[in-house]
Amino acid sequence: MNRMTTRLTPDKELSRHLLAMLAAGAGTIALASCGGGSAADTPKVAGSSQGVGTVLEPPSPSSVLTIEVAEYGFRTSGSIPAGMTMVQMKNLGQEDHQVQFLRLNDGVTLPQVQAAFQLGERATATLTTLTTLVGGPGTAAGDTSAAMMDLKAGQYLLACFIPGRDGIPHAAKGMVLPLQVTAATAPALPAPTTQGMVVMKEFSYALSVSALPAGRNMLAVVNEGMQPHEFGLLRLAPGKSAADVTGYFAATPTGPPSFAAAGGLTALSPGQRGIAALDLTPGNYAAICFLPDPASGKEHLQLGMIAGLTVA
Repeated sequence: MNRMTTRLTPDKELSRHLLAMLAAGAGTIALASCGGGSAADTPKVAGSSQGVGTVLEPPSPSSVLTIEVAEYGFRTSGSIPAGMTMVQMKNLGQEDHQVQFLRLNDGVTLPQVQAAFQLGERATATLTTLTTLVGGPGTAAGDTSAAMMDLKAGQYLLACFIPGRDGIPHAAKGMVLPLQVTAATAPALPAPTTQGMVVMKEFSYALSVSALPAGRNMLAVVNEGMQPHEFGLLRLAPGKSAADVTGYFAATPTGPPSFAAAGGLTALSPGQRGIAALDLTPGNYAAICFLPDPASGKEHLQLGMIAGLTVA
């Protein structure tokens, strides 16, 4: 869901994520054409998830939204009803992708958001007042992942802010798509049972569990901070720890990383919550946030936002 996967060139300049990338691609995104770049024209890339990020069956009777992604577009239905929704992402491309859900705040129009993308360095501040980040799944090329969110009725945008090998965010290449969430057609459903909770603040994770059983797990994720945060999950190579991840990004990364993306939940605005739907193999994992701190300009990782997790 960010710069963290093995299939991205390990160049630190390619790693500026989410809000910072909105400004980076500000002059090139046109919402009027964001229906283009459908995954329909992209051949499927063979790959094996090896038990990481496998799509989960939604707890009945939740709604399901399947989204196919590739370079550089989304393919999904044009609208869904409000309520608890399992979002299943299938990455058919050759690059890592994410599906970041942004809900336009009440009274905000798509042309207003399009205009905000044209503001250059001011785009970040403007967009945070126009939209609310409500999470979503993300995964490596050829893999699948899932997340569950309680979507309110309104106008949304789906976007991928991961940078390509050229350093340009995918959103700047047209990977932005409107999605209408209509009024609920059935009574509200309770959130499913989860195996743990992740509370995000500046600049830390508080996990209610330090270990999970291998297989399917659901983790509730809530942002109790004052800034947007993400719950990116990495599966570490044998013998590696969260400290190795921190060290890898402490300087300009060189060589292949000793970790790979394992799902999680894309960015949440303050006060928002969602559920990371995971299918994990045994090993050591790290939760990590690459979003930038406006005050210091540093990524949240650099300010200590990383936590270890064991799966046995």
